[in-house]
Amino acid sequence: MSPHAFVDESARGGRYILCAALVEARDLDDVRKLARSLCLPGQARWHFKSESDRRRRQIIDQIVRCDAVRARLYFGKGPDLSVRRDGLTAIVSDLLDLKTGRLVIESRESLDAFDRHYIAEALRKASTELAYTHLRPRQEPCLWLPDAVAWAYGAGGHWRRRLQPMIDKALDVGDVT
Repeated sequence: MSPHAFVDESARGGRYILCAALVEARDLDDVRKLARSLCLPGQARWHFKSESDRRRRQIIDQIVRCDAVRARLYFGKGPDLSVRRDGLTAIVSDLLDLKTGRLVIESRESLDAFDRHYIAEALRKASTELAYTHLRPRQEPCLWLPDAVAWAYGAGGHWRRRLQPMIDKALDVGDVT
């Protein structure tokens, strides 16, 4: 089977971070169910910047315990669009190596056209194809995972240490200023 990748970002302290959460196709339903189970009553979704530290710990601990989710991080310093370009290019390259079935990126509406351009360029250079789309978080609970991981990685310290068991890769795409 091939994994599906779900991508979201976080910006903090001059660093722009993209996270690709990887979930095998056979585990998608279970991971979506886990993500939804972490919603509070009346909550349509969770978003890490809006959660309390207690909830953040609870969510991260559940994600890390879930063997079906792995994460890869791509980060750099410089203008967000430049780091995003380099990060997406690296993500696409890695996903092609992993024979990824599908890439889902959290829609940022104003950035979606840039993303499509960067991804198409990377795929053209690799002379291959990869199914990809932009979705809003309410459409895909698996997009909540990279939101949490990117936030926690960017926070550093004990938050980053909590993530270590699920991190497959952390790539610094450099200073693109």
